[in-house]
Amino acid sequence: MRHLVSRHLLLAAILVTATTSRLLGVAEGVIPTTEIRLADGFDFPVGKPDGANYYRFRGFIRGDHMGEDWNGIAGGNNDLGKPVYAIAHGVVVYSKDYRSNWGNVIIVRHAYREKGTIRYIDSLYGHLNERIVTTGTQVSRGQKIGTIGTNHGMYVAHLHFEIRKNINIALKHRDYAMDFSNYHRPAQFISERRVLMPEHPRQPVPIDCFGMGVKNLYEGTRLPALPQLPFDQPLPRPAMNPVLRDILVRNGIYERTAPSQIEKEQAEERNKILNQWRTWRRQQMDKEVNNDPVEPKQ
Repeated sequence: MRHLVSRHLLLAAILVTATTSRLLGVAEGVIPTTEIRLADGFDFPVGKPDGANYYRFRGFIRGDHMGEDWNGIAGGNNDLGKPVYAIAHGVVVYSKDYRSNWGNVIIVRHAYREKGTIRYIDSLYGHLNERIVTTGTQVSRGQKIGTIGTNHGMYVAHLHFEIRKNINIALKHRDYAMDFSNYHRPAQFISERRVLMPEHPRQPVPIDCFGMGVKNLYEGTRLPALPQLPFDQPLPRPAMNPVLRDILVRNGIYERTAPSQIEKEQAEERNKILNQWRTWRRQQMDKEVNNDPVEPKQ
């Protein structure tokens, strides 16, 4: 009798693995997997667990801003170095300083059951000051994984936070449709899934699959590739954007000679215009947060 039960359990395990591979659209052995705990609910990434003392100063904007920017209610850099938490059980699939507009980034992969089906998402935490987990680390809901940063001084301290349906994106987000086919609206997703039925069995999930076409349920498609330059043709070098140049200089990445009087006057005029733009943009952001698009039900 014991042998019969064992055979039934083995058969069930094989069927689960085969179903998972079919849903992911991946041949067994091509992409490595690891087993993780299914999410028993989702919390907010700051102000654990409900976002206390934080607000979204920029929301989800289709085609432009595919996540949310969370800032401490005290404003400025008051939240610099404050903890960032994993929103649910999962595994770290990316933890690097990407520099550019991202800075320190952590991506955690989660599995959860909805309407009887296992689904996968990636949660992204950007502009971090510190990363305290490495790729491959298993994390629990509410576990501290990093701290809020400024992307090496590029921004005022805040957390850029995303939730992706498409688990291939990594940081090449411009290669994919920037809409609800590939992304969830974070605050809405979390609010609708605060508590899920806890499950003890662990779920296999693919890792190290960025850009490899792993299929997840309700996932958008990759955009057509951009035209390539002829072989050996050098890339055109555009003139240095003065605003970008000032940022690079402040971060010690770019050196320049002492500015002339004319350049100083031009810089002052640029700063005046930028300050006017920032004031206008902040007003627009407040409107966007208050009018976030609602993600359609699937």
